[in-house]
Amino acid sequence: MSQSNESAVQINIQLEASQNSDSGSGGGQYLVTATTPEATSNTASDPSASQSGAPDGYVTIPFGASMATVPTLATELANEAAFGAMMSPAAILNQDKVTQAGDPMSRLTIPGTNMKWDELTQDQQLAYLQATNYGLPSGQTRQDYLTANLGPKEMWNAPYSNPTMFGNS
Repeated sequence: MSQSNESAVQINIQLEASQNSDSGSGGGQYLVTATTPEATSNTASDPSASQSGAPDGYVTIPFGASMATVPTLATELANEAAFGAMMSPAAILNQDKVTQAGDPMSRLTIPGTNMKWDELTQDQQLAYLQATNYGLPSGQTRQDYLTANLGPKEMWNAPYSNPTMFGNS
């Protein structure tokens, strides 16, 4: 089964054979892949990062005295969209409630911005983590970077402090 949504994410779901031989119920696992057109053209955060040897949707960046291969922000966002698209509104509300209750970043202002963590969309939170781990794109402030990565206006992407910001489904 494949499906697309407004954010141009291609979602492919395949039933895989169960790896648990004890499951007499014939249960299986699902392999979910998500791709976007941007996934092969964007870098993690630094457009000058080396891409040699990295598979599509990944970049190779300096890491200490060596190099590391990491997913691009577009790849991370596509995966988030794939999982979010499969969740029911009730599951999204429950996840937001649990996440907010145990999140150490809750109510904190993001350094270099006027934004609070709880008010960021799911895409903005991923963008913040990506920028924190790999750096901001050259010439961009954290405020501009997070504003540019608002993401789709769908319930799964809403800030967990306002989970129905983009609707209930």
